[in-house]
Amino acid sequence: MTKYEMSMLSNPDEIRNAIDWLEQSMADIPVGEEHRVQFRYAVVEAINNCIAHAYGYQADRPIRLACETDDHSISVTIRDQGTPYTPYEDQVNEHVITDESGRGLAIINAWVSNYQRFRIDGWNITHLVRNID
Repeated sequence: MTKYEMSMLSNPDEIRNAIDWLEQSMADIPVGEEHRVQFRYAVVEAINNCIAHAYGYQADRPIRLACETDDHSISVTIRDQGTPYTPYEDQVNEHVITDESGRGLAIINAWVSNYQRFRIDGWNITHLVRNID
């Protein structure tokens, strides 16, 4: 298993750096381009949720990223210290990918194998896993 880490601020301008970091983290794993793109979008949506919902668009708050890869899966853990957010099951299911707004959870749930969100020691933790076929 290989682990990569990155820290960023809750500034939307830093998302490009997170995408580049994720691409480098996934460079050596055997996953097709379609699955790679889908997982990247899911991670970006999860980061956007930190920025928008946990931090209310405050641009100078910490976000920590960790990526672990192996021959069978890729996982990304996103940590923020913002307002706790736990979607209810009906919120997760009420939006679809084609919605103009609120589709982030639908994208995440459609394009990852496992999605978890919890809070430990003042940090919101979002954990995304994509199994490799």
